Amino acid sequence: MTTTISYATRDCLVLGCDSLATSIKPMIDPFEIFKRFIDHEDDDLKLRIDENGTTILKTFGDFIDIFEQVPYNQLPSVTKIFEIEPANAGFLFAGAAVIGGKSIKNIIDEFLADTNINKYLKGQYTIYGIANRFQGYLTKIYNNSYVNAPVKPSIDILISGYSKIHPFPEIYRLNYNNQGSHKLEAEAKRGDHKIVFGGQYDVIQRVVNGLDFNNYLNYLKKVKQIIRNYYIIIREQTKDYKNIKIGEPNEKLFDKLGLNELDWIDGISADISDFSEQAAIDFVDFLVEIMIKSQQFSNRLPTVGGNIHIALLRKSEGFKWISREEFNHKGFGIKKYENQK
Repeated sequence: MTTTISYATRDCLVLGCDSLATSIKPMIDPFEIFKRFIDHEDDDLKLRIDENGTTILKTFGDFIDIFEQVPYNQLPSVTKIFEIEPANAGFLFAGAAVIGGKSIKNIIDEFLADTNINKYLKGQYTIYGIANRFQGYLTKIYNNSYVNAPVKPSIDILISGYSKIHPFPEIYRLNYNNQGSHKLEAEAKRGDHKIVFGGQYDVIQRVVNGLDFNNYLNYLKKVKQIIRNYYIIIREQTKDYKNIKIGEPNEKLFDKLGLNELDWIDGISADISDFSEQAAIDFVDFLVEIMIKSQQFSNRLPTVGGNIHIALLRKSEGFKWISREEFNHKGFGIKKYENQK
């Protein structure tokens, strides 16, 4: 996994990411299998059965929800930002680094070399048109590579840039989950000014929004359970009163109580749409650095790290590398990309 950020302001787009590539394997803790599927009350350790007398473990699919994506290998200095020449656009990749024996760079190069794609990028292209064509191109490779795989690699792609005849930046997300299904959706439409995260970004969400998605779900789960527990207490206390009817808590009640409203949460108090180009660059760098630092002190193998890569896109000047992208050897380096100053 990795951390990717695409930030659309009034004046520019800033793309940022870390440079650590981590290989992930779907694995199962054997103790989790034991706890869930084995009847350990007897010395025989037989498979647990349900009320119908059949085993709870029926097919391989019963293991799917206890798979964990475990990092087991790391590669430093990996490029995850790709310029989509000749268009004013860039891709950010998080997730699988190799698909069907091809690296992401191989796939991007082949995509851009396609005659029809190249012709489209030189014409009146749109960012949606690029995203839609890449979705079709990548899906064929993805499906052919993982026909019989029970668990497929996840990929999170941010597609950002300026459509040919429009002055405002756009951001789309193309996502493949571990079941192989994929979805293309707009994250920032023309005229939207927002910051979009990809890959692994829970700590960044807490800083920017005040709450990350997993803790939001935990909040909902906890509050709903408290309400249900209170309902049981009230029902017990009023059981002798025949004329009192208390409805059991349900989703309609939760909505009425406003549990899904997040107006009580505070994140960064700044109008990020008005950031200058330099402020936007500094902000993206700051957020990726937060994610890297937070994982340095985690009790798990880091999946975000290395140098921070940043690119700037402006309508008038196109794609420019801000981070120093070089091949180095013993103090000597050459530029990776021709358009880098």
